[in-house]
Amino acid sequence: VEKVFYSFNDVFACIIIYCLMITKRKSSLHNTIGMAQ
Repeated sequence: VEKVFYSFNDVFACIIIYCLMITKRKSSLHNTIGMAQ
């Protein structure tokens, strides 16, 4: 049970990191577009 819970935490952490990376890319892309204008 602990192994399953641990792997679930790993997946959850990966999802959070992935979402943060996407958010950073979107914000940086938005900043680039804003600077271009």
